[in-house]
Amino acid sequence: MFFKPKNRKTHCLEQLENSNKMELSDEIKQAIHLINRCVESLHLIPPEVAPHSLLGIIPTLLGFKTFFQELRNSETLPEANATSVSLFIGCLSTYLEKVCENSKSWQKAFGKHEKGDLLIFYSKLQTLETLLPHIPNVDKNDLFCLPKTHERWTNLQNYVNLHLYNDKNKVKGHYKKFMLQVSASQAFVSTSFQEKNKMKRKIMLGLGAMYYNVFKKKALRKTQLFYANPSLEVAQTVWNLVDSFIVKHFMKLMIASIKVNKVIYLPRTVSNVTLPMERKVREDKYFTIEKNHGDYVMVRVLCHRKLACFKKSIINRTREGYELPVEFTKLIFHIHGGGFISMSSASHQVYSRKWAKDLQIPVISVDYRLAPQHPFPAGIDDVWQVYNWILDNAKSQLGIDPQQIIVAGDSAGGNFAAALASKAAMAGIKIPDGLMLTYPALSLSLTHFTPSFAISLEDLLVPHTFLKICLNCYLKDPNNDPENDPLISPLFASSEILRQFNQVRIVVGSEDPLHDDCYRYAEKLHDLGVDVKMTDFDGTPHGCLNLIFKGGVKESRDLYAQTVVYMREMFKLD
Repeated sequence: MFFKPKNRKTHCLEQLENSNKMELSDEIKQAIHLINRCVESLHLIPPEVAPHSLLGIIPTLLGFKTFFQELRNSETLPEANATSVSLFIGCLSTYLEKVCENSKSWQKAFGKHEKGDLLIFYSKLQTLETLLPHIPNVDKNDLFCLPKTHERWTNLQNYVNLHLYNDKNKVKGHYKKFMLQVSASQAFVSTSFQEKNKMKRKIMLGLGAMYYNVFKKKALRKTQLFYANPSLEVAQTVWNLVDSFIVKHFMKLMIASIKVNKVIYLPRTVSNVTLPMERKVREDKYFTIEKNHGDYVMVRVLCHRKLACFKKSIINRTREGYELPVEFTKLIFHIHGGGFISMSSASHQVYSRKWAKDLQIPVISVDYRLAPQHPFPAGIDDVWQVYNWILDNAKSQLGIDPQQIIVAGDSAGGNFAAALASKAAMAGIKIPDGLMLTYPALSLSLTHFTPSFAISLEDLLVPHTFLKICLNCYLKDPNNDPENDPLISPLFASSEILRQFNQVRIVVGSEDPLHDDCYRYAEKLHDLGVDVKMTDFDGTPHGCLNLIFKGGVKESRDLYAQTVVYMREMFKLD
């Protein structure tokens, strides 16, 4: 394939190891030379077939050149973070070299495929451009700007476990095979959305599904082109395929059966999450099973055995003051992922049901409001409302006394889980007894560069362009401050807040764009005396917890098993 780095993040880390072997000024000089070569290569394209996008690529490259020239000639060059600049140059150079390499054939032939290559290149160039001004100013003491021999990396070994496989390439191959199926989905959805007529769109959706599942290479190519300039509507549709009627019914054959799978609606009983803590006085503090999208939040209750609270006779009696006998004193409060814009508690039952069954502890999974219709702080406020309702009412209305409550979340849900704990600390209420964070999105800053970011430039599930769509939809207000608000970026919560946390457990994969921030968060918590542990799964990508079903990826079950081990530990079940 055309734009495929040597080894994504590994290539960037090689730059880190070599950064001391070459003066930063010389590295910048080489980058400028490579940019010049790339611009010269682009000028080889015959004017009559040059794509319109070429008009933007060359000025963008010249902008990179100007930036590097000014940095190299600046008196502040010695103050620049040589490691982060070197990492960035290494990432950029990977793509520039490919342009130069492929330009040799452009004078002979430059057609549709080559135009597509440049479109893909330009989208990555634009993403890197947004980071460019911030690269020299990265904190020199950042964990990923230090050599692996540094004592901070040595100390991490005390609470971070590396889950290694005998054959890493085999594991990556299993995930890649599944991701190619994902790319087929991306391809037929993006193809169908080219039709404006809804009926034609449905027909194309069906035909595209058959076509791209047979011709997977074409599906991958189509997906790469779509990722270069994705639309919100298609991105949501792809991720919500799991929630579609067919998939939901098909999944019933592949995931654990369970005695209780009940959707209920909980009233909002406290002030908005962005305001000082204040309890509302309302008579209708009871949950309802009737669909209610007013001043209520939808949740899904999962349990391995039947709960008395859902019997009609019991529901009526609790309204009259009858207090249920306590059936459980432990609870998992689950928050699903989906980039803040998609998916639901239903789509994540592939593992939330198994938690309820394997741990024999009920799970309450929240269906928070989604962006862009409901940007920040709507989602985290729904999470906050449910958490407070559980603390105040779960005992009397559900027969679940949350003496021990673990808040679990993956990806965007991991962001909410960590943000919720921060808010609980700020509000002075019960802080979760444990956090189970699975590849959490801990920083929502679009200017935050780190080696694992390079993975998103090639990732088939969370590509760089999707990340930008998600964050732009969720953080619509220009006044949102992702680098200072712990409700947006839990990574930047103050020490005063974080030292109040109880137990925190994190699982992430080495092939995940969110990988590095998990290390930063774990280190920060550990240095504050928090009980924190983390497992890093070699060769594992983002979103793998949803792949544990039959026909998914068998290695993903290792990550699931670790979440069970961690929660058993936090609940003190062993």
